[in-house]
Amino acid sequence: MYTLYFLIIYFIFCWRTRAYLVLSSLFILFPIHITLKHCFAILGGDVYFPFWYDIAIFFLLQKAFRVKMQVSYYWIVFLFFILYLFAFYFLLPNDKDAISTLRIYLHCFCLFFSLSTLKFTSLQIKKLFIVQLWVTYILCITGIVIYFFFQSDWHLFLNHYIIDKNGALSYVTPSFTIMGIERMNGLIGAPNQFGVYMAYVWLWIYSACISKSINKFSSWLCLVLISGCLFMSFSRAGWALVIITLFLFNFYKGKAVVVIKFMFAMLFALVLIMAIVFILEPMFFDIVVASLTGEESSASTRGDMVHDFYLQLLSTPWGNGLGTGTIDGDGGNIAESSILLQAYEIGIQGCAFYLFLWFVLLKKMRQYKTEIYLIMSSLMIATLMVSVVSVNIFQYPYVYYIWGGMGFVLNKSVKSVYENR
Repeated sequence: MYTLYFLIIYFIFCWRTRAYLVLSSLFILFPIHITLKHCFAILGGDVYFPFWYDIAIFFLLQKAFRVKMQVSYYWIVFLFFILYLFAFYFLLPNDKDAISTLRIYLHCFCLFFSLSTLKFTSLQIKKLFIVQLWVTYILCITGIVIYFFFQSDWHLFLNHYIIDKNGALSYVTPSFTIMGIERMNGLIGAPNQFGVYMAYVWLWIYSACISKSINKFSSWLCLVLISGCLFMSFSRAGWALVIITLFLFNFYKGKAVVVIKFMFAMLFALVLIMAIVFILEPMFFDIVVASLTGEESSASTRGDMVHDFYLQLLSTPWGNGLGTGTIDGDGGNIAESSILLQAYEIGIQGCAFYLFLWFVLLKKMRQYKTEIYLIMSSLMIATLMVSVVSVNIFQYPYVYYIWGGMGFVLNKSVKSVYENR
């Protein structure tokens, strides 16, 4: 009943309010979706709770259709890919999770369309950034507090513990620890998702800092907090997203000296961080070294998993149906690779179509030379690279943020604001 009340109130809010406020609510609710869902489950039911973001995306789309828009050539590519997905869904046998996978695609495309079409004023863009900044502050601070003071209680609250067949207490998934050390997950509730989310907001806030469009002190302080949380999540995908994006960004700036300085700066920062960590907690040092060298168990087997799955993919190149990449009863995936999982589900030709759409948008993004476009185009390339060895790129919440972010920066009103600064 509480879930129903929440959905009704949220429906009225999205219906009656402006688009930027609906988007602000997404900034607030998206990261803590899992935690909120569990709270509603305790109150009596959470079956319908995920429909809150269907409501938000629907009204963003509805408000976008009111805006006079110019049809771009990449909408044709979008249309054909959506038709391909529906044909795949209705004409081929699919897994029970097929509708969930289809929803992810449709949500991402609707977010992109809405945020690239809606009109935002300079003041609204500033307010959106402030909301994102303070949400990030809250997520970082609560993540740190939970990690150091309430980690066991938090796992217990979110039902992360199970009793195994030997009667011992263990985690529902081994991803909550790495080499016996807890990984930070905060209100997001999962360390891998927490890590890639922190990587995304780190780059978003960094782009605002270098464009000199916001209060520098509060933003740089937030970057420091995010860096700590990203490190403690031990998310190698998150680390890679930030490092690759920053390297490509400096490379796109066309300054070889800057690229060389960046490489030395990253090396110095890495050595400094590892030295501090070694002094404070020697075990953390071992984890970082094992992760970077591939000796940590999940890191060392990931390459073999991707290779084995690639051979399996070649035996069924035309696809196996939406949702078939999820292991029944486990909730995991049959390969730690977003790209290969996509090809497994919708076929190599479907994956190629998706990549073509991605590169069409990347080409559009590269037409602009301001910092935010260089950061986003660099992040798009980094996302593709990391998706080869990480499944978290096509999962909540990162996939929604990257598609929404691409749409937002391609928005004409946003473009005019950034170019006039």
